[in-house]
Amino acid sequence: MNLIKKTVILTDADAEGYVSVIRVGNDVGAKIVGSNFRSGMRAGIRVGNGNPVFAVLTGEKTEIPLLNVTFQQNDSIGCVVADGEKLVARGGSGLRLKDIISHFEVKEETLVTEPLFSPDDEKDDVEATERDEKPDEPKPDDTESEEETKNASADLDDEKKSFLERLSASHDDFYGGIREKLDELFVIHPAESYLNALIPNSSWIKIYYDGEEYYVVGKLNENNRTVLIGYGVPGAKTSTPPKIADEIASYLSVEGIKPYDGYWLIFQDANTGKIVPVT
Repeated sequence: MNLIKKTVILTDADAEGYVSVIRVGNDVGAKIVGSNFRSGMRAGIRVGNGNPVFAVLTGEKTEIPLLNVTFQQNDSIGCVVADGEKLVARGGSGLRLKDIISHFEVKEETLVTEPLFSPDDEKDDVEATERDEKPDEPKPDDTESEEETKNASADLDDEKKSFLERLSASHDDFYGGIREKLDELFVIHPAESYLNALIPNSSWIKIYYDGEEYYVVGKLNENNRTVLIGYGVPGAKTSTPPKIADEIASYLSVEGIKPYDGYWLIFQDANTGKIVPVT
């Protein structure tokens, strides 16, 4: 098995670190390390004449899979680390600060990912509770209002049925079919360090939407193999799970993620894609 490793020093102003590109067989990956590097900073790596790969750093040390990248001993390496539009560190050649800025401007506008159940469901619960606590107001047509409520409930039941049917269907090598997209998400989005520390042999990320709102996606490993894929939304301990997942979601208390108390989580078997009951 071929093993190739090449390291380039990254410096600028007070920042100092390094990037190492490693090839084991046909798999290529990179490690970006620096004492001044923080979670949320952005980086770009270019190997030889190939297309650059971009990532969001998870802290002082970030490991990045370089998918569809070939790496030979004589290939040059270029790497740039930025904080917004500010240069933090760079080394090698073939990549510029403006490449990172332009990439993430496009990426943030076009990247659309959806969790298996919507975090907005929990917002709906809160809004419904607030409406229930308000005094009744006269309505122009109570019959029409009741009909709309019935229709909305029927739509939710249909959506929930479709959702559960989709998750009960069996697949062959489910994880293999989504691995490339999942790896890309883990490169782009920041880590959820509380879940990483709380759940052994797991890796979790936070995917932000609509400002500071977010949901989490995770991978649970056993013997260096991904066996479960997790999804979750933050919530209060006293709240109910999102309506669409109330029969399959489990609550996990997590300290430190205020204003929430923990996460409503569901897990899929990585091999079949089926929901795994969690007690």
